[in-house]
Amino acid sequence: MKPAPQELSIDQILSVFGETLINESLHVFIQEEAIHQVPIHVPFRLDHYCVILVTSGECEMQFDLISHTQRRNDLIVIVPGTMNEFISVSEDYRFKLVSFSADFPIKLGINQQHVEAFSFFSRQHSLIMPVTEEESEVISTQIDLLNKKTAVKNHPFRAELILHSFTLLMFEISALIKNYFSIAGNQLSRNEALSLRFLDLLSQHIATERSVQFYADQLAVTPNYLNKLSKKTLHKTARAFMDEMVIQESKILLHKTSLSILQIAEKLCFKDQFHFSKFFKKKTGLNPSAYRKIKT
Repeated sequence: MKPAPQELSIDQILSVFGETLINESLHVFIQEEAIHQVPIHVPFRLDHYCVILVTSGECEMQFDLISHTQRRNDLIVIVPGTMNEFISVSEDYRFKLVSFSADFPIKLGINQQHVEAFSFFSRQHSLIMPVTEEESEVISTQIDLLNKKTAVKNHPFRAELILHSFTLLMFEISALIKNYFSIAGNQLSRNEALSLRFLDLLSQHIATERSVQFYADQLAVTPNYLNKLSKKTLHKTARAFMDEMVIQESKILLHKTSLSILQIAEKLCFKDQFHFSKFFKKKTGLNPSAYRKIKT
């Protein structure tokens, strides 16, 4: 049985790597030391956006239950609320990371005409995409520049320096992502496109809609087709994928809130507490009350 995803602050994540958070709105971190084991052993969610450029090695992670292997010159955008889990990390795994709060661009005074450059952060799923050596060098240089500007303490225009360095980085990332989807979009098969739409629908409706029929109707396919499609592209049937997401949401509510079992059942749209408890025990081996006692 997997433990529930923990809600972790960026401060808690950085502390695992021996880094101290200086400014919770924006932080740049460059990992240079060897990583000898998986840094975090439980599923977790972040409260910040994170942009990561992999500079060497490999790291296997799950984002919303989908496994991805990060390699050199991969660019990763992790959005708040995504379920994340480390699976394995090579000792030579190195990366550069920029984390920032959702309201940081607003606090910084990003000009309205530049808002489009940040539109990719409205995505509901994390993104991993490979970039070329040249593109990686551009992003790496911009992260290094931002790192230097955030370290400046007594400059009369420090805020302006950070603003322009951060905006330049966002423009570069936005251009890469737009180009990536322009190319990838033309290569997506119908099944791949439907799978992406299914994931988007799940992220929007999983707490209130747990019927395969509902998602099949939204996608204009039959429930049987959706199950086969999910098994082929996501390696689980639609029903199994949905059930696992509901269990993860249930664990979070049991572990992180004071809601009663009945209230959680209602929040997740179960018929009643009995049906929720029966479902939870079938999937985890524990009833909700027992699970909550163990985790508290």
